[in-house]
Amino acid sequence: MTDLLLDTHVVLWLNSSDERLGEATRRTIDTAWKAGGRILISSVSVCEIAILVDKGFIELDLPVNEWVASAIGLGCPLVTRDDRIRRFAKTRGRQYRFAIA
Repeated sequence: MTDLLLDTHVVLWLNSSDERLGEATRRTIDTAWKAGGRILISSVSVCEIAILVDKGFIELDLPVNEWVASAIGLGCPLVTRDDRIRRFAKTRGRQYRFAIA
């Protein structure tokens, strides 16, 4: 079982089925997912995505907070080393799942 931490552009390209995400990368993600591995998103990537949306460089089909919630709901936890974020996840319930780096 392999866990994968996706870079920001991979998260965005995977979410939008962008052609720039290579077939080998898609296969690696799919193989890890099917083998029971976790597909992780960095909390820093979430910040980067929010900044890109705020500055008008990209558009998402949902507001950023809903987009992140949907990714978490699909089983892609956020990974962080920040204790404040981990504490938030523990106090807010299961819907805020974070992997511990």
